[in-house]
Amino acid sequence: MAVHDDCKLKFMELKAKRNFRFIIFKIDENVQQVIIDKLGQPNQSYEDFTLAFPANECRYAVFDFDFITDEHCQKSKIFFISWAPDTSKVRSKMLYASSKDKFKRELDGIQVELQATDPSEMSFDIVIGEGVDRSDLELRRKRRGSCSGVGNEHFVDGDYAKALSFYSQASSFSSIFLDL
Repeated sequence: MAVHDDCKLKFMELKAKRNFRFIIFKIDENVQQVIIDKLGQPNQSYEDFTLAFPANECRYAVFDFDFITDEHCQKSKIFFISWAPDTSKVRSKMLYASSKDKFKRELDGIQVELQATDPSEMSFDIVIGEGVDRSDLELRRKRRGSCSGVGNEHFVDGDYAKALSFYSQASSFSSIFLDL
């Protein structure tokens, strides 16, 4: 199964530049190639992501999940989701299942994988349980960045002033917790 170059380029943008919250991919059976189906804007939620899946067709997807640890450290994990609803065609399920590993290898940076056959198998609680320890979550904010340890903080754009501002704001918001 071939993978269109746009799939790799948009994934790199999601990973490095944070231009997208999610990407949904589909297989174009006419040309036997994985292509982009939908792009989620950075301000879209996980609910928007789950609603973007077709009810009766298989898809692959990646979702960029942001969270902040108890140490006020901004983290992000990229989830790969293989969506194969029970109501989809058997041929389609087989095609997606047999192509998944090759496609995943094209997307360097996947940290967590989920397989779902109905929406309950990719609920927000499942995502948190699979990829993020609940004790690590203090609050969730839309601000982006990453932290690789105490005293070694850095933001994706390298802006130290933004990092200082972020940490001062995070400490003042310590009473806000992610609604689980």
